[in-house]
Amino acid sequence: MITEPNASKAKQLIKNSKSENIEILSQDHAFNRAVIEYGKFSTIIFPNTKIKTRRTLRMIDSGLDRVSAKAAAKNKITISYDISALRNLSKKEKAIEMEKFLRIIKLVRKHKAKFQFLNAKSNQPLSF
Repeated sequence: MITEPNASKAKQLIKNSKSENIEILSQDHAFNRAVIEYGKFSTIIFPNTKIKTRRTLRMIDSGLDRVSAKAAAKNKITISYDISALRNLSKKEKAIEMEKFLRIIKLVRKHKAKFQFLNAKSNQPLSF
């Protein structure tokens, strides 16, 4: 799993990796878009609760936009959502993360990208 917050360093790590099953932890919007457009890895994992994102009445910054979702579908990248990350949050933070989750689901379904749920306790993904 790559947790590097710098997009260019993450690309270098992907390039130098010998494994075909590379997972990347999502960061901010610009990082996610740059890495997804680069491709050459299998999975990007949402949410990263350590990253604070903007939230207004008109915009929810989920870390994924329509261009990134389309690129993920083209590059055959699976967008994974780790449900276990939500367990330790307060009610308000859970509501905000669920808002982002719904936004990601809408984008993934619209652009026909691959999506799966990850649950850290069972280690078995639930895909649809």
